[in-house]
Amino acid sequence: VKPSAEALGRAQKALPDSKFMEYNTENIAQVLEKVWLNVAELIEKKGESRLLYFPQSTILGNSAVVNRLVGHLQICQDCCDDFGNFVTLTVVPTSGEVETMPLFLLKNLQAADSSDDDEDSWDEDDDWGDDADILAKYANLLGDEGGKDAKAQALYNQLSNVPAGDPEVTSIIRDWVRVIVSDMGVCPFSKNPDQAGLPAGPVHYPISRQTRVEDMYAEYWKEVNFLVSSDPKEFSTTLHILPKEFS
Repeated sequence: VKPSAEALGRAQKALPDSKFMEYNTENIAQVLEKVWLNVAELIEKKGESRLLYFPQSTILGNSAVVNRLVGHLQICQDCCDDFGNFVTLTVVPTSGEVETMPLFLLKNLQAADSSDDDEDSWDEDDDWGDDADILAKYANLLGDEGGKDAKAQALYNQLSNVPAGDPEVTSIIRDWVRVIVSDMGVCPFSKNPDQAGLPAGPVHYPISRQTRVEDMYAEYWKEVNFLVSSDPKEFSTTLHILPKEFS
């Protein structure tokens, strides 16, 4: 059930420094999109906090659903640099009733006046850096093996060179889908780069050039919601392209 106006007011009053954010989300996928958008934004806002409220997502009145949602986000923290370290999420109860919808507190734990130098205060290792630099440094010790590694590094650099234009990226991915996914039968539901899914329908190729995992999660859930709200005759499958993730 939704919290009463009084209970909601008490929760806000207990956290007066937190910005109250209310969203008219309809499902968990939309909730996750908003959570990740706020996480990504808060990374750059030291010392700030936000209190998220999703009054239309009544399923959050189910404590088991909230526990699974929080558990999912905790697992995602393992892939993040900031979420779970500097940016934290806490469930804020709005009443003593178990099945009352909670609020979600997101907080950047860094002091507002802290500098970036304070975050990385350890001594850097001379050998911590680009693989090619390391290979060059110890080339005289590696001998032939060093040459092989250098060739492998050159090949890696060539393969990881991401085109600047989105059309070229899309063209490369479509060729990969045609040869590997469709023609080799990796996915039985892929007919060709233009038709996939069950029932088969058009394929959507969104490109996100994000490099921070928190931003990638936000865009991922944005694409999930796009696909959920789309008519299968318009888009039946989404292949989310992240060209900068491993480059």
